[in-house]
Amino acid sequence: VRLSVVGEAFVERVRSVLEDLDAAILGVNELSSGHTGRLTIAAVPSAACGFVPRALARLTARYPGVRLRLLDGALQATALAVLGGQADLGIGFSDDALPGLQVELLGEDPYVLAVPAAHRWAGRRTIRLQDLGDEPMLSLAASSGNRALLDLQLAQAGIALQVTHETAHVWALIGMVEAGLGCALVPAMAMRSAPAGVAAVALRGNP
Repeated sequence: VRLSVVGEAFVERVRSVLEDLDAAILGVNELSSGHTGRLTIAAVPSAACGFVPRALARLTARYPGVRLRLLDGALQATALAVLGGQADLGIGFSDDALPGLQVELLGEDPYVLAVPAAHRWAGRRTIRLQDLGDEPMLSLAASSGNRALLDLQLAQAGIALQVTHETAHVWALIGMVEAGLGCALVPAMAMRSAPAGVAAVALRGNP
């Protein structure tokens, strides 16, 4: 999954997610002079609970006059917030251009396999996608943009998962993994705040 920043006010220089995000969002016209004002950022949940708060903490330490508002939601909600003017910029994932928005690639966030800490795979460093075919899997709901992107990549690889349970949000999905209901493919960024009862195993091959 490719992590992107979208927003009409986004400036040209985005090189390191953690080092340059604070400088990049200062390209919003309201903040470009005097470093004061209000900035609203929309982000998908894995980013909103991942690197974004850390970048915003550095931003406010450097520019205390900037007031921040962080909206977390699905990719579609993130894009619509920017298009509708409710957010100055958005952070999400997409391999495709989003009509009406300028898209800037920040980096890549690969999927990993989230497994219960007591699972037989918990101690492994890597696993092949092909090995998941007979494993009961948890997944985001079919309406999720993350699920749609993952299903497309799995179909292209000729892999069909046995999905037993679904949920709407990635944090609920990780909670279901911790409860032992199954394993799940999730963005690696989401695992940075995962509880101790969940382990991450890197994937060999796409996605």
